[in-house]
Amino acid sequence: MDYQEICLLQLARRRRGLRVGDAARALEIPLFSATRLIKRLEALCYVSKRRDEADGRVFFVELQAEGEALLERIERENYRLVSANARRLTGQELEGFVVAAARMDELLGVAGRSDEEP
Repeated sequence: MDYQEICLLQLARRRRGLRVGDAARALEIPLFSATRLIKRLEALCYVSKRRDEADGRVFFVELQAEGEALLERIERENYRLVSANARRLTGQELEGFVVAAARMDELLGVAGRSDEEP
């Protein structure tokens, strides 16, 4: 599972009615790359695609139970790793980590992005 795949799963979790084009814009990748990424995740039963009844050219991406379960496993493992390794930090280092974690959206360059707007 790579970073883009995990990001797409998280995006599908947050946005009901996620269109393929919206996913491409949110991930800042070309439409054909998003389509290929979605097909990979669909083959693994992590997401499904549904055609828009109003516009047959548009597809929606929906997170499936397998995808949700995978995200939950990843989150549990990340929490476990951070918790275990945070014990090695000094008080000052831990304080700095907490400040950085609180501003992670800025550090990742996604500050100000809305989950509702691509």
